[in-house]
Amino acid sequence: MRLKSGLSRTIRRAARSDAAAGARHADGVCTTLRQIVEHWDPVVIGRISDASDLLVALQAATGVMVFGALLMLVAIYFVKRDGMHHPRLAAFRAEDDAYAAANPVKGD
Repeated sequence: MRLKSGLSRTIRRAARSDAAAGARHADGVCTTLRQIVEHWDPVVIGRISDASDLLVALQAATGVMVFGALLMLVAIYFVKRDGMHHPRLAAFRAEDDAYAAANPVKGD
């Protein structure tokens, strides 16, 4: 009986975490894309350096990093404005909240 109870608890926790599955998927895609793009850096900087000058190539790399930082500031703005509860995700939150209310997990 104890094994069944533990299995049931694990299944309920997994069902709750389904709402975060999209976030995990997006994080995985972002990480994979970043790893792929990072390998292009030396090639791009080398080609810019061959076409003009090493200083221009390094300034371009710095510009790309600044652009990425500005995009992060935009993301922070939208998270602060909408919070972690974006209106388009309201249906998913309602389903998760209803499930959690109907199936409380003891010990959490």
